[in-house]
Amino acid sequence: MSKLVWPTVFILILSICGLLFFQWKPISTFSGGEKVEQNVVVRHMQDHFQIEQSIKHIPEGSYEMRKPTNLDSFSCTSSRHQSCIWLNQENTKIAIGEEETISFTYRLPSFKSPSHFVLDNWLFEVQNISRHSTRIQLTDEKWRQGEWVAAADSVGKRKMNAIDYYVFETNQKSPALYWNANEMHELYKDQYVTVYSESNVSADFSKLSNLNGKGKLVAIVTKKAKKLQDFDDLILVPEEEAILPAMVAKTISMEKNQEWLLDVIISAFLERPYGSKKAQSMYLELERELQKEGVERWLSKVLSDKTAISARRLDAHIWEETGRKTNFFALNEEETKAFIPFFAVDARPILIHEVQADNVSILYHNEQPYISFFPLAEQLGFTVQPGPDQAVMKRGDDTFEFYYGKKIFYKNGRPFGLSSNPFLLMGSETYIHTEVVSLVFGIRLFEADNKIKLQ
Repeated sequence: MSKLVWPTVFILILSICGLLFFQWKPISTFSGGEKVEQNVVVRHMQDHFQIEQSIKHIPEGSYEMRKPTNLDSFSCTSSRHQSCIWLNQENTKIAIGEEETISFTYRLPSFKSPSHFVLDNWLFEVQNISRHSTRIQLTDEKWRQGEWVAAADSVGKRKMNAIDYYVFETNQKSPALYWNANEMHELYKDQYVTVYSESNVSADFSKLSNLNGKGKLVAIVTKKAKKLQDFDDLILVPEEEAILPAMVAKTISMEKNQEWLLDVIISAFLERPYGSKKAQSMYLELERELQKEGVERWLSKVLSDKTAISARRLDAHIWEETGRKTNFFALNEEETKAFIPFFAVDARPILIHEVQADNVSILYHNEQPYISFFPLAEQLGFTVQPGPDQAVMKRGDDTFEFYYGKKIFYKNGRPFGLSSNPFLLMGSETYIHTEVVSLVFGIRLFEADNKIKLQ
């Protein structure tokens, strides 16, 4: 009698899955031309995942294929031929004919009783194809006490007597699947981001709506993750506080060797200092100089930038969104070097005796104007001998001696007192307050809407 029962149950399960497939199959929401479409059936059995993956609408041509991780063996069949046509011995380059569908059948290993599990890089991927539609049907007859979630939209879920059944859809090639032995609670969801947690906690993730990300991103809060784990479109974090920084980091691409500047962006996103000491100082300086509204406008531009972010692009976004030209990030792009305060550069051309001086600039720090010291002196006919703590300038019979950080200078050995230290050191550049220019150089500064004149 028992020999007849199990085949009957198996046939019944397959029939139910088939009915559910047709019941839940949605009207396609993809537009803008036909996408490569793949349908995946996953059966989780006692010691493995049995996977069937079919891909169609691939334009005719030859393609590199990426194989799943931990793949032991597989078979590939074609709708036009008995077997797929591989172009190399490694079976990593395939030929696809017109209107041809290819199907892969393979197994991946499972585990006996994990507390949680990630199925990552588990599908065959056709390289250099950007437009995808992926539908996944997953039946689980082994891990019945927990729940599966994915870096995809959940469009169906049923827990039945013999199996659990899930349907996921996405426009990504190979979305990660995650299983947890505990029930998962959806804490937040929008077009780009979904947050799940083992605990049904009350947390504010509304800021995530500002991330117009790079496709579907899923964050899972679980104490089983001792540290942040990144699986491309799915991340695991041990506590809720790590969600916002991690999602900003997933959304923004930074240029090589400038990744640490991401902490400044995250600080602006959180509206509080975050990350390294220098990153925190830079954020506080931005907030002081640009005020809250200016930082918000700058951050909006940064989050919308789809290219790799560099220090100079961060400076450019300040100019675009606040009208203040600066080299703040460019001067601070090396994390190990001393912090240089924020300044704004006057964009107007500078004319010295009616001749434009391209190497002389005026900048503002704490709303006070400073002008390039040594280039200005050279333009006015002085010879300059700069030193680490002082500078000596000569023109004709006059000799000037300046000491950085002191409220005094000497002309031909005679001391002249100043109301405050006139110097501003910005990296390797030295600036002097414009009020001291007439006293030192004997010229006056005139401002117009479109230019600055010294004469």
